[in-house]
Amino acid sequence: MNNKSIIHIQSGDEKSGGIANYIRLLVTSKNLKSFENVVTVKYINDEIKKKYFGVKFEKFNNEITFLSFFKRIFCLRDISLKYENPLFHSHALKSGILVATLRLLFNKKYIHTNHGLRFTQKPRYLFLIFLAMEIFVIFYSERYICIRTIDYHYLKSKLKNNFLKKKLGLIKLRLDSNFNCKEDIYLNKFKKPYKLIAIGSLIDIKRPKNFIYLINFLVKNGIPIKGIWLGNGYLMKEMLELTRNLNLDITWLGQVDKDIVFSTLKNATYLVQTSKFEVYPTVVLESLSCGTPIISSNYWGVEELIKDSKNGVVLNEKTLTGDKSKIINLFSSKLNYEKMSDFCKTDFQANYYNHNDTSIRYKIIYETI
Repeated sequence: MNNKSIIHIQSGDEKSGGIANYIRLLVTSKNLKSFENVVTVKYINDEIKKKYFGVKFEKFNNEITFLSFFKRIFCLRDISLKYENPLFHSHALKSGILVATLRLLFNKKYIHTNHGLRFTQKPRYLFLIFLAMEIFVIFYSERYICIRTIDYHYLKSKLKNNFLKKKLGLIKLRLDSNFNCKEDIYLNKFKKPYKLIAIGSLIDIKRPKNFIYLINFLVKNGIPIKGIWLGNGYLMKEMLELTRNLNLDITWLGQVDKDIVFSTLKNATYLVQTSKFEVYPTVVLESLSCGTPIISSNYWGVEELIKDSKNGVVLNEKTLTGDKSKIINLFSSKLNYEKMSDFCKTDFQANYYNHNDTSIRYKIIYETI
């Protein structure tokens, strides 16, 4: 029995979102049961216990201010003292900064998983600051793992120091077989009204207005659409009002259980991504497994998952309605739709199936540190 404890420190909301889903898949993997898996959360409740079933929790507020920064560091130090052979696993830059400082002050080892290079999302005057923070995290880490090929190769090309480059690794997220929807349901998916769904928090960075504008554009061009958005957030009231004003058929369901997500994905015509930027959203992998193509905004690294005109389309305009003929053509041919849907499932099987591959690679790293 391995006595090592893996303490996952995450940025953002531990209840939903890509990072939370990524951690959930790791800590509930059968391949990592030999470790004592610990997840830091702001609150411990039934929802959290259900999401990360069978793991231990530590209360930790990951919000950082100038005044609270070192308080958070000492809190992590205290958490580490509760466990035998603790190894921190930080996810995303903010948590990486915390554990890198913890390593500097108290020599607590960690590995870091990069969930997107934040400096690529920043204007020029912030680019170098965020790049320096990323290098700080790499320098003190035992291993620094990228989940996207584009991020891995970008860092490899920019880092000239071999000490830093040797720390880099690439482990892509794959999903277990229970995410794979095998049913052939073309007749239910490609029929009027066409179902467009989006999944994500109702926050500015997700740009839910663009979801509304896309549906409004299609309806005005005579294409009947039923829209569904799964996810909650501070923009809910504004989105409901805009939907009413435009008289559109969009249901805003808020936060829902995973089984509702899958049933909605299985029956959707298209998944829609409207975000300003994404990294490696699990919902896209789930959509591919269900044979549901993706309509996506254009962002750094989008081609990592979405192959334009094969398993979805990438639209260049910020409002998603600039490529008018490209959008309308998505609803013009059932045969073309079936080809895209088939490619989604074969692409998933070839490149994103079987989470064992992901968890075993992490297990090797945990065991060797």
